[in-house]
Amino acid sequence: MTALRRRRARAGRRARAFWILLGLALFTMAAVIIAGQPPSVQVGVAIGFAVLLLFSAWRAQWARMHFSASSGVDLMALVALGADALEDGIAVDDDLPDPLRFDPDDAGRRPWRDLDGLQVLRRLQQQHDAWWLAEQRRVRQQQRQRALGLALALVDHGVPLRDGDDAMPDIAALRAEALLLQADPGPAVLDEIPALQARRYELAMAARSGADHETLQVQWRLLRALRPLMPGVVHLRERGWRIGRLAWNPQADLDQVDVAYALAGDFRQLLRDWLLGAATVQLPGGMTLEAWLLARCPNLRRDGGDDITQVEAAQPLWPAFLQLHRSAVAALDAVAREHEAAAAGGAQSSSW
Repeated sequence: MTALRRRRARAGRRARAFWILLGLALFTMAAVIIAGQPPSVQVGVAIGFAVLLLFSAWRAQWARMHFSASSGVDLMALVALGADALEDGIAVDDDLPDPLRFDPDDAGRRPWRDLDGLQVLRRLQQQHDAWWLAEQRRVRQQQRQRALGLALALVDHGVPLRDGDDAMPDIAALRAEALLLQADPGPAVLDEIPALQARRYELAMAARSGADHETLQVQWRLLRALRPLMPGVVHLRERGWRIGRLAWNPQADLDQVDVAYALAGDFRQLLRDWLLGAATVQLPGGMTLEAWLLARCPNLRRDGGDDITQVEAAQPLWPAFLQLHRSAVAALDAVAREHEAAAAGGAQSSSW
């Protein structure tokens, strides 16, 4: 039984207890009034019993209305769980572009395609400080977004929250904040820096010829093939993170575990659909991306285990995908550095 059904059943039992006790209290008091007996010990006991029934009915109604506020999951504990947004390798890299925003096709789009190598380097230097501040802000937003994702997942499955001293948080405000964070693309510099890097790599490739050029083109085509798969693998990563925190955090209870299983229910199908897309990507060694990733997630080939076990088996998927992406970008970056060093050396010698 899910947490939502359990809580509905519990609230239903309290409602029935309230009406039964209230009915008994009213019946007892009515019987005393109708009987018209003079004051006596029996009448006092009957009246006292009716008052106790009324008090018990009030307690049952109060518990039904305030149970969710006094026994919910602490919102601040969820915020603390969202603070580990860097643990899965989404660290700010000062050298390589953001894999979530890097698009090789940006090199051919305006205004980047009109820049030469010197203009690209100058712009990268000018925007470095603004980009760093924007990246730090993005990390804080991701931490907050993860915490809100946990909170709203619990609320959507009937698990109440509390904020501080048994106060009910404003769920509508939390939903609005989550939507705003999701829709916020961040400062334009977050997209500009990866686009400048793409133009930089394209210029470095154009300066090479022969086998070197073809080797770089292979890495370039791989990055283009990985680009459409990035949103799906990020979605799987975030869902897996959410499931893991609900199932295994130190404050986890049965309600949170129930929600974790509910979220894990369709994870297997989402992963299967994503791997179908990965099967269409051919790696330089001749292996498909799907086979390459499954080789690094051996437990995914097993059909046994429950849904959360499958989520845990898929944990190496994102680091492996990120490693493949960054290795291709690093190869291009190394060539770009060589090209820029050679160009700087040539400019210096010509000045002599």
